[in-house]
Amino acid sequence: MAKNTSISIVAKGKFTDIVISGIISDETNSAMEICSAINTATSNGGTAKVVLMNCFGGSVYEAVVVYNLIKKLGLDTEVQGICASAATIIFCAGKNRTIGYMGRLMLHAPSVPGGGNSQVLRDSADMLDGIAKEFCKVYSECTGMPEDKVMKAFLDGGDHWVDADQARKYGFATANCLSVFKHDIPADVLASSNVQAVANYFQKQILINNNEMDKLPLIVAALALSASATEQDVLTKVTALVKESNELKEAKVALEKELNDLKVAAAAAQVAQCEALVNAALDAKKIKPVDKERYLALAKLDYANTAAILDSMKGHVAISEIMKMDVKEGGENRANWTVEMWQKNDPDGLSEMRTNDKAGYEALVAKLGKKIAKHTA
Repeated sequence: MAKNTSISIVAKGKFTDIVISGIISDETNSAMEICSAINTATSNGGTAKVVLMNCFGGSVYEAVVVYNLIKKLGLDTEVQGICASAATIIFCAGKNRTIGYMGRLMLHAPSVPGGGNSQVLRDSADMLDGIAKEFCKVYSECTGMPEDKVMKAFLDGGDHWVDADQARKYGFATANCLSVFKHDIPADVLASSNVQAVANYFQKQILINNNEMDKLPLIVAALALSASATEQDVLTKVTALVKESNELKEAKVALEKELNDLKVAAAAAQVAQCEALVNAALDAKKIKPVDKERYLALAKLDYANTAAILDSMKGHVAISEIMKMDVKEGGENRANWTVEMWQKNDPDGLSEMRTNDKAGYEALVAKLGKKIAKHTA
């Protein structure tokens, strides 16, 4: 790294703090040096946090490069002491943004040193107005405040000092290092028997406090144990919760299997019911075999209406059966009908006889032929 660089790398296993102090410029704490440290720390699955410790700003363009990398990687940021000017852009890039005890942000509109003729100054003013708008977008995205309010509140030309509590209020920070001791543990976490929910809450709070907090009191409180609980009590409680969680998972699997079995059985019963309905209609000669699949599909979609339709149908009776029924029931004996009588009294029956009872039809026609021969002899 360069001679004037003030970048410290504090490694804690796979968790690394990249600590930046002083001025950010192309000579001191350059974007290349900071980004290199971040990339090294996050390689091979590592996690990094960028800590701005008494970082007084500097080059906007160097800060923007770091901002983009932190955003891309989804890293957290932290302020210890003062974070001013362009350094606040880096801070705002953090996914989770923490401010330490007595930490301060200093926000103001960008400026440039030097002078020049009137045209140079006008060009510089235009450039600064453009940078101020970019600052405004970053602050607005970070806090959720409308851009016009951000511009009036923080980029109006003055220096604006924001302490940790104000930073939380405005939305610049998502937590401060003492927040875990100032606020009660959420009721939904305390009431939860979900081990993962409790673990997630602990992890977040421990990271916020830089892995240096006394974890046991927080764990005891979250598990709803007494203040005098020991580590063994915590272990016993967590073991019981894990056991309960596993039992619930097993019960869930069993219930899902039972539900699936019921669905399969219900589907099979529906198919059997539909087949029985359609087969009964076939036996009653209400429908033809060629129509079976169509009525079966209709029954599966709407059993009640399909059953009503089939019930309203009359079964088909062959003409030969009708002729037998006429004799049996004392009706007119159609066996003695001539072709003329069939044409007059039941032309549809004659048509069906021609199709389905060829022998009977041919016999009928033969009678007609004999009759014609008799009268023409």
